[in-house]
Amino acid sequence: MFLKNNLNRREFLKKSGTIGLTIGAIPSIPNITKARAKKSSIKLSLFSVTFAGVWYDGPSLTIKEFIRLAKSIGYDGVELGAKRPHLNPLDMDKQDCLEIRRLVDSLGMEISNVAAYNNFTSPIVEQRENDLLMQREQMRLASYLGVKIFRLFAGWNGVTMDNGMAYYGDARRARQIAFPKVTKEQRWRWCRECLEEAVKWAEKFGLTLALQNHKPLMNSYQDVLKMVKEISSENLKVCLDAPLLNSQYDEHVRQSVLDTGKDLIMHSHFGGEFDRTSDGKAVMRVIRKDGTVVNYPVFVETLAKIGYNGYLAYELCHQFKVNGKFGKLKDSEEQARRALEYMKNIISNYA
Repeated sequence: MFLKNNLNRREFLKKSGTIGLTIGAIPSIPNITKARAKKSSIKLSLFSVTFAGVWYDGPSLTIKEFIRLAKSIGYDGVELGAKRPHLNPLDMDKQDCLEIRRLVDSLGMEISNVAAYNNFTSPIVEQRENDLLMQREQMRLASYLGVKIFRLFAGWNGVTMDNGMAYYGDARRARQIAFPKVTKEQRWRWCRECLEEAVKWAEKFGLTLALQNHKPLMNSYQDVLKMVKEISSENLKVCLDAPLLNSQYDEHVRQSVLDTGKDLIMHSHFGGEFDRTSDGKAVMRVIRKDGTVVNYPVFVETLAKIGYNGYLAYELCHQFKVNGKFGKLKDSEEQARRALEYMKNIISNYA
């Protein structure tokens, strides 16, 4: 929960431009005055996890089908998840990557980055080494693709599957009950040791690692900055995501971007579910338990002020329902369209 200071929910809604909405209501984008900011050219990409066939009831898209769909919707680029059914070293080789790159180039798009799913915090030595090996091979594929940014986690709980759908809960609970004597300090040290190896491969492959402010271990953006400072490598920077910040109040969101700064922010994501108003406008659906929405207006405004010229990648990485039933492939596509419209509207105020 991010409502930790003295502002109550009503005060938050007033500040964020959604005052008068009840919990569960559909919020409009706040009325924003154009920022007097440095020129920014924020681009939008679509994360392939959105069409991996695990968060909706339906088949996955192949990586080429996904890229063509992203183009047809209107995204500038694509983010490729480095696991099945997409960019997995078990299934892909250099030739596959060159074909993908030719397709992306022919469509006038970019590959914004490759995204890993690693856990460098396990107390089990073999698990950490396995993840390091996978990361090295994922970076190799990224280099074949000509990608410059490689997003990674400190610790990723993983997912479990049931009837073709992915679930977070079991993996999260398993982490919480396993190895009760392991301390955060120990996990921090293991993660740092793995990252120290990973940055050497990143340098070899011409990549910059973007460490995401994603739990567990990275429990705040300050944790990410601390780890990056400890590693002290030009090949390790930050993937800063607004939905993962501990507070959505203007001051905290703004400060997270300013503290990280243009030189460290390499990539970012946005997420959520979207509806349309009666006049066809894409608006964010309230899905947070406290009835609020992510403060993207202030986040984007501040990115523009520092001159951020990278990507915001849309990801739909949770189960969602339409009329009480799990969404289908077509519903995931519609969410990606609405998300693009929503974020373009916000960016147009600043970039």
